[in-house]
Amino acid sequence: MSKTISRQVELYVGREVDFNEEVNLTADFKTQEITITKWEVEGITQPSMTELDAFKTQAENQMNNDLVINKRVSEYGTTAKQLENIIENGLDAEVARVAEIKAKYPKS
Repeated sequence: MSKTISRQVELYVGREVDFNEEVNLTADFKTQEITITKWEVEGITQPSMTELDAFKTQAENQMNNDLVINKRVSEYGTTAKQLENIIENGLDAEVARVAEIKAKYPKS
């Protein structure tokens, strides 16, 4: 099942959703259709798939940015590594290193 649809639901609701207790999504692997089989989000009407489609681009951008952030964090290294670089090479060197990493993995 597409993780994008889960993010679209969360964008529609405006917060993280418990996909065990509040919302269940089911995929038909033959037709590739996803349906909402459970909707128990208090105070919010169950959306149609068309309403969720309005959040698709935003959901994809958020998911891509999550991947970028994970790559950046991996390259930044531990706090100890960052502090070591600052102590050995100065703050400007660390700022430049971080800027290179951000340029290498730009957000959308």
